[in-house]
Amino acid sequence: TGLPGSETVLGDYKVYHMLESQRMVGPGYDLPGVPYVMYFYQGYALHGTYWHHNFGHPMSHGCVNMPTPEAEWFYENFVEIGTPVHVEL
Repeated sequence: TGLPGSETVLGDYKVYHMLESQRMVGPGYDLPGVPYVMYFYQGYALHGTYWHHNFGHPMSHGCVNMPTPEAEWFYENFVEIGTPVHVEL
C-alpha cells in the first residue's frame, strides 16, 4: 500500500501498540486524528483513513490504509497486542 520509495514492509509481524487516534506527521504530510492505529513494525501501522478513498492503490508512506469503519471493527473486535500481521504483495 506504500507509494514508490515508501513501500510497506513485507513479512510476518505482531501488533505491539494500539491507539484510538493519533496525529501522524512526516515529510509532506500532517494528519491529525488518524483513527484506529495498530502498529506492527517500527513506524508501520494498520489504520483508518479519512483523507482518501482510493483503496487498492499505493497511497501511503508505508502504512496500511483502511476504510475507517473497517479499521474500527478490527480495532474494537479483533486486534489486540500480539495479534499476528502478515504482509505480502
